Parts: sequence; structure tokens; C-alpha cells
Amino acid sequence: MQVYIEGKAFRRTAHCECGWNGTPRRLRSAAIVDAGIHAAQTGHIQAPAPVQSAEPVIVLRAA
Repeated sequence: MQVYIEGKAFRRTAHCECGWNGTPRRLRSAAIVDAGIHAAQTGHIQAPAPVQSAEPVIVLRAA
């Protein structure tokens, strides 16, 4: 499911493909938080795939 933000300045609203609509917010960041909370509570966040191979990492440091 995709969660997205739309609306005019100072009237941003979070929406989801499942039909959920958030409360209009004055700040875009507040609408993003609403979208994140909805996605976490409903399981719409896609879990990352586990790492299949662990390769050694070389760190180079300049003097």
C-alpha cells in the first residue's frame, strides 16, 4: 500500500490506497507523521528483505 501527502500549503492531508484519510494538518511534517503512524499500525510498511550474503567491508582512511 502506498501512503502519500497532498493538499495546499498549510492544509496537507495524508492519504492511503486502502481508503484511509488523515486529519488536515498545518505542517507537512505533521501529515508525514500521521502517514507513518497509519502505515505502522496497519502493517502497510514493507519489511526489508534479509541479507543473503555477508561480504567483508574494507574501510579506507586518509591520513
